[in-house]
Amino acid sequence: KSGVMAGTLSMIPFSGLMAEHRSISVKTGDDLSGFKKLKLGELELFILTDGYIHEENLNSFAPRGTVSELKSILRDNFRPEDYIDLAMNILLVKTKNKLILLDTGMGIFADERTGFLLKSLQKAGFTPKDITDVFISHAHPDHIGGVIDKKNQLIFPDANIFISKTEHDFWMQASMKDFNNSALKTQPEFLNQFIPAVRNILKTIKPKLKFYDFNNPLYDYFNFQLAPGHTPGLAVTTISSGNEKLIYIADLIHS
Repeated sequence: KSGVMAGTLSMIPFSGLMAEHRSISVKTGDDLSGFKKLKLGELELFILTDGYIHEENLNSFAPRGTVSELKSILRDNFRPEDYIDLAMNILLVKTKNKLILLDTGMGIFADERTGFLLKSLQKAGFTPKDITDVFISHAHPDHIGGVIDKKNQLIFPDANIFISKTEHDFWMQASMKDFNNSALKTQPEFLNQFIPAVRNILKTIKPKLKFYDFNNPLYDYFNFQLAPGHTPGLAVTTISSGNEKLIYIADLIHS
């Protein structure tokens, strides 16, 4: 039996990060934290919410789709047609001796609708010190923003942090010209904030940083595959236990 799980959210709506946030009907201080628990073979899996992102630019969800197509899909699924609410769900895997977090949510980039990972983790019965490993799929803010706090302190102090070497090396030397073929080329102010922020995170976590081995399994249950497109070094994680399998594709769907 197999399954597929997308990343913390379907698409990072860059228009809402490090920029003026749109006014929507969310009260500051609302607790959006929570979790769901399921089994995969002998593993315990927890789906932790980090909140959600409200995006009025429909094209940010599916850049190659048309607005009319997207509105039709929303309408067919009983959703409003003029915006998309993107749930930020983070996967936690408990093995016999490991507690592994796949991506870390918005973290230091959070607004009033996001940044609920740690509360969700607490509700599930765990603390940041319980986390043994963090698997980062790619270095966009909604996936890597939760590994450090605003004082550059590690959120998960005892965890090894994994990322693909390709992804790491790209962001450590990225410049504006690397986004000439990206929709972000029209947002230079954002990039000028975004690139240094990601680079600072990678520098801060360096003592804990490890690179994925794409040729061998890790901890018996995890295999990794490089899936460039959404970012140069996005990594997909396959989790296997018994005859069951779940593939964490992160933002592969937008590649």
